[in-house]
Amino acid sequence: MTFRDDKMTRTCLTCGKEFRLARTYYIDKRPVHHCSHACSNKKNTINQSYFTPPLTPDTLITLGQMVATSFIQNDHTIIVRSDLQTITDIQSKLNSNYPVIKSDQNKLKLKISSSQMVSDLSNYGIVHNPLYQEFIPYDILPGLLQTDCYKTKDGVQMFRTPSSKLSLEVARLVGGEIITETYKDVPKGVLGCEYVVIW
Repeated sequence: MTFRDDKMTRTCLTCGKEFRLARTYYIDKRPVHHCSHACSNKKNTINQSYFTPPLTPDTLITLGQMVATSFIQNDHTIIVRSDLQTITDIQSKLNSNYPVIKSDQNKLKLKISSSQMVSDLSNYGIVHNPLYQEFIPYDILPGLLQTDCYKTKDGVQMFRTPSSKLSLEVARLVGGEIITETYKDVPKGVLGCEYVVIW
């Protein structure tokens, strides 16, 4: 919590916005740390303005990680699916304490609730279905390669994605070739397909 010269001003511990206390009684007798009941009852926190412009080099890396591993579920929810290392890195950068839960295909899932972040990521080009994700018009390649989608094996570099459009642009940028791999999606009872860029 930060204090200004004006003792009646506080910074909300949940959303980070500044607010003024209604009465001096709340300064010492009954400290207030949140701007609203919604913020005080919210168990999970996150830096909601992390992707608000302007974008920094660090933000672009995180944005690349989000493009590779996440999708927008609805107007206030983002789903991130990846390995523990990638999700932990994203959590740290976003100052998030959202719980990590198990997902399919031996991955973990992070479900973030933030209307502002959904709006920002939508403006940058992250879509509702990862199958149709495109390479957004920013320098996000370093971020794409800092996820579990990227692997190196026997000197061969590989980037794996369910999106054909994203794979085409990555292949163009790295000078690679694209192959397809199918797998059985047991929970859904169907065959899935991934595009693998090799270079």
